[in-house]
Amino acid sequence: FNYIIKDEKGEKVVAFDRVDNCNIYMIETSISNGTKMQYWNRNIHLWLKYYVYIRLQKPDRSNAGFVSFITFITSAFWHGEPKYRVFFVSMFLLEQICKYIHIWGYFKKMESDTNKVRKFFFWFMFFWAQDYAGLSFVHFSWKDNLSFYSSFYYIPNILMLLGYVYVTFI
Repeated sequence: FNYIIKDEKGEKVVAFDRVDNCNIYMIETSISNGTKMQYWNRNIHLWLKYYVYIRLQKPDRSNAGFVSFITFITSAFWHGEPKYRVFFVSMFLLEQICKYIHIWGYFKKMESDTNKVRKFFFWFMFFWAQDYAGLSFVHFSWKDNLSFYSSFYYIPNILMLLGYVYVTFI
C-alpha cells in the first residue's frame, strides 16, 4: 500500500507509520511485564486479546486468571514448537505476578517514585525474568533448554512459580 499524506506545507509525502508492531521504547523502559508484552508484537497481542481473551472472559471477570492462561497456551501452540511452551507458561506466571502487584497499587507508586535505584531494580528484575524465559526461543532442542535451566538449578523457574502461588493464593 502506498500511503500518501500531506505535510504541514501541503506537499504530498509517503507515510511509513501505518504499521505499528513494536514500541521499542515501552518494551525497553517499562517496569511492568504486562506493559512489555502489550507493546511487543502488537498485532498478535490485539488478536489474542479480542479473539481469545475477551471472548472467553465472564462479565464479572471471575475467570480472568484461567482465561489468561488459555490465551498464553493459545499463543504457545500458535508458535508451534513444544519447547516454546516453557516461555509462554513463564510469561503467564510473570503476568499474573505483575497483575497483583498492579492491583496492590505498587506500580502507580513506582511511577511517581523519585528513587531511581528502586525503579532500576524493578526494571532489571522484570527485564531479566523475561530474557531468562525468552532464551527458550534461542535454544534448538529440549536438551539445550534443560541444560540451560539446570545450570541455574531451576531457581528462577521455581521463584516464578512460588511468586505466582504467593500472589494468587496468599
